[in-house]
Amino acid sequence: MDLLGQFHKKNEVIAAAVFISVINMDREEAERVITEQLHQIHSFADQHSIVIIDSYIEREGSEAERNRLREDASSGRYRVLIHCGDIDSDSFYEFGVVDINVLQYEGK
Repeated sequence: MDLLGQFHKKNEVIAAAVFISVINMDREEAERVITEQLHQIHSFADQHSIVIIDSYIEREGSEAERNRLREDASSGRYRVLIHCGDIDSDSFYEFGVVDINVLQYEGK
């Protein structure tokens, strides 16, 4: 059984955070990527009855959002981190947070 199936089997509400990183992009490209990824993530969340409680957008030159994300993860604010693409997810495992890359679920 996959991860989402395990959560749903336990009838748990899946409280999730969204993480999007748009570093190394110009402003126009970053806004396009943010819009596309938010659409993908929210569609995925709707399909799987996931409640998104917060979004963290990492932009060029600022680590404030990643720091806020880590603080909220360490406090147990959410158990799932949803994203598109690769992130340094090893840094969130220590808090018991599971990351879901929606791109891995496309077409399933």
